[in-house]
Amino acid sequence: MARNKFCSSNSLPVFSVSPCLRGENCLSSRQKRPSLQSSTFTLILMVASLAGCDALQKTKSDNPVFPPPPPRTSLTNQATLGKLFGKGRKAGDAGEANETKTADADPESDITVVRASATEIPQGPKLDDSEVVATVNGQPIFASEVLDRYSVQLTMAQKQASAEEFAQLRSMLLKRDLPGHIQQRILVQHLKANLKPEQVKMLQSHLEGAFDGEIERLKKTTKANSRQELDEQLAKDGTSVESLRTAFLNQRMAFEYLGVKAKFDKKIGRRELFEYYQEHEADYAFPEKVKWQQFIVYFNKHGGKEKSYRTVQKALDKLEAGAEFADVIRKHSDGANKESGGAWDWMQRGSLDDEAVEQALFEMPVGKVSDVFVGKSAYQIVKVIDRKPAGKKPFEELQDEIRAKMEQENRKAASQKFLDEIREKALVVSPYVDNKSPTALQ
Repeated sequence: MARNKFCSSNSLPVFSVSPCLRGENCLSSRQKRPSLQSSTFTLILMVASLAGCDALQKTKSDNPVFPPPPPRTSLTNQATLGKLFGKGRKAGDAGEANETKTADADPESDITVVRASATEIPQGPKLDDSEVVATVNGQPIFASEVLDRYSVQLTMAQKQASAEEFAQLRSMLLKRDLPGHIQQRILVQHLKANLKPEQVKMLQSHLEGAFDGEIERLKKTTKANSRQELDEQLAKDGTSVESLRTAFLNQRMAFEYLGVKAKFDKKIGRRELFEYYQEHEADYAFPEKVKWQQFIVYFNKHGGKEKSYRTVQKALDKLEAGAEFADVIRKHSDGANKESGGAWDWMQRGSLDDEAVEQALFEMPVGKVSDVFVGKSAYQIVKVIDRKPAGKKPFEELQDEIRAKMEQENRKAASQKFLDEIREKALVVSPYVDNKSPTALQ
């Protein structure tokens, strides 16, 4: 059973939602198990917990289907891949059946396995790993391929939930994750159908080298002295080096193949860039804003409105005598930021409750100290430090940013088009997905 990433007991607990999910006995003899309807929220929390490390450490990627390889690891040479994928045998037989399991990329390593401590893993009934949850051109995808990464957590949840609740949770995970496994299987099949056997072997050789490097890093992480010792440690979590290898190779083959076949080579010129800029002007606009200082005296801190004005008058006298506004604020203001001279950073319209004060800030000259404003609960005096008019970022400064966005959108569209084309020709049968509709990018 292969799991590509496990939440670490020394970084995040396997479950941190409730004592029940941690495996503790949270039902007393007087408590009844909640009904399926009343435990919907609990099931949602379970699913959130099962997302584990991946939900907390998602990496942004131009490729919407599979995560990118780590920046420091070049798994394959793109020029070599281009030659491999550009010259192959014609599409025909889908190729030999091949077990496919996904492997998530990680900023540090493509394979990270950190186990929960043994005391946190209750011994419960095994999951039905042999259930076929989908077939792709006759090749089965087993439940284990989708749920293996959650096996520890699911075993714990199985001991706490009723059979009906657990079945619902398991079904939710399958419906959520299975489409991605189907995408990967179709891509790997298409790759093998369009490459000669020696080309597939060459590609696998590239990936084997990358996998060996990941295993060496994994040995250091788990403090395993040998590959055999690492395999023994992985066996405690129901997986193995061979399972990780299968998952790694298939995931990387699918990722690299999609990256090569879904390229968008049309050059983006200045005209296209400017048209995009005009169509998305709102994205590059910025509102008028002001930077200012505030002197404020609250009525309730000085015995009422009349007594509060005595403090205001002291401040006005000092300003009349030439004192710095910031010094007066530090001495007499009740503001929370008085020690910084009452300075506030850039503010947009609509940020203040007091409309009169806000209007003055956007209309009075920069550097001028205002008259006294009488509010519902305080006196205020303000000063504009700086003000910037509304506008939009100039096109000249945005060309590289726009080009990157357009290229990303084009790559995503090309990826979706390619996936739709091969998905339309694939025979997918599953009770968990719509077998007729094209698979959307995950």
